Amino acid sequence: MTKIPGAREELDRAARWLRGQVRSVVVELTGDQDLEVALPEAPAITSWEEPLRFSYSVHVRHAMSGEPGVDPVEGARLVLASAGWDVTVLRDVPGVPTNIEARTGEFRMSLLISQARDSLTVTGRTPVMALHEPRRLHPVSPECVRCRRKLTALQVLRRRNLWGGRKPQPRHELWWECSGCGWLGYQHHEGEQLHAMRRLKGSEGDCFFCGEDQSNVAGEVWEQDGELRDWVVCLDCGTSNARRVGHAPHDGGPPS
Repeated sequence: MTKIPGAREELDRAARWLRGQVRSVVVELTGDQDLEVALPEAPAITSWEEPLRFSYSVHVRHAMSGEPGVDPVEGARLVLASAGWDVTVLRDVPGVPTNIEARTGEFRMSLLISQARDSLTVTGRTPVMALHEPRRLHPVSPECVRCRRKLTALQVLRRRNLWGGRKPQPRHELWWECSGCGWLGYQHHEGEQLHAMRRLKGSEGDCFFCGEDQSNVAGEVWEQDGELRDWVVCLDCGTSNARRVGHAPHDGGPPS
């Protein structure tokens, strides 16, 4: 897929603005002037329809100051309204956490205020944006990294957790296989590097989620937090997950 010029930068700017808005609300209600609000390293896929659409989410949970005579619901409403947000108090019942929804343009923010526990939870979301042009129906087939034959497109569909009667959707990677040597793998986007996957055998080849026999493939092993992990994808239902495959080796020894 071809990147849309400037789209990622625009979404990153939106995320930084949202982070500032969320921080202002939390600081107002908690008094924590040293509060740091983290952003994810990358936006998440919000819609799997082509073209894929992405957004950032910001989440903060904090204890409130609990100052007597201060109404946190009214305080939150005033802070957001003064910043240009349209605010709706969805539920405000004594003894029950209060839900507040706010929006400005395509930005969204949700607050859950529990006065009984003096706790505040704020979640914000940026506008949803496409970062790449829609895929071509027939992307250019790359060469096999082993035998140099043209690879054949492999359709891997997400078939699980399709809410609202949605039809199965292709995974966002481009999957390929070689009819000659049997190589199997994927690209993140057309024209980019190919990543090899290996077919798993025996019980680990059976999908834990859909039960399909010998449908699991796995990528290269990496080290994380002292453990070895790999990425497994079911070619039948499209479900993927990272799994632990052992402890990382120490002093050049074999993995356990």
